[in-house]
Amino acid sequence: MHIRPARWEDLETCLAIDPSYVTDRVWQMEARPLTFPLVGEGESAMTFTFRSVQLPRPMHVPYPRSLEARRADWYHRDGFLVAEEEGADLEEPPPILGYVTLSAQPWHDVAWIGDLVVAPEHRRQGVGTALLQAAVEWAQQEGLGRLILEVQPRNHPAISFAQHRGFVFCGFHDRYYADRDIALFFELSLR
Repeated sequence: MHIRPARWEDLETCLAIDPSYVTDRVWQMEARPLTFPLVGEGESAMTFTFRSVQLPRPMHVPYPRSLEARRADWYHRDGFLVAEEEGADLEEPPPILGYVTLSAQPWHDVAWIGDLVVAPEHRRQGVGTALLQAAVEWAQQEGLGRLILEVQPRNHPAISFAQHRGFVFCGFHDRYYADRDIALFFELSLR
């Protein structure tokens, strides 16, 4: 496998990769108000808890961004890397196995992963890990100290993937996606 910067002709090939996934777990959020004596009189506070919940059966989940939204968004990304198969026939372009898109926010010292997608038939074979390592190297070359990944709470495979690679939960945004789903944010320190 070889990781390289994407070319414009890779765009449609990347869009053809199925980004949906199957999961049997979700992160469920519970919000509760804190009450006196934990909170002073006349004050209010909320506590949020996330817990992993087993589903009664596996569910197929579509990607949170539409094809058109991803196409339009990619023109505004600072980094776009693809993983392609090595040793393929020289007459045919090597197949693209997956891709990662990145945005730099130097004022926050952070790089954001917009999309990290691996073709279903190549998942769990190291492609995502290689793309993530390339994203880390890209962020370090940009002089950034943190890498942030946004994930749906239904995307247990991505949450597990991120946590096993050192990412830690750092926040959430309620009703973040077009379907009003929550976004969970995971951070990896690069320093």
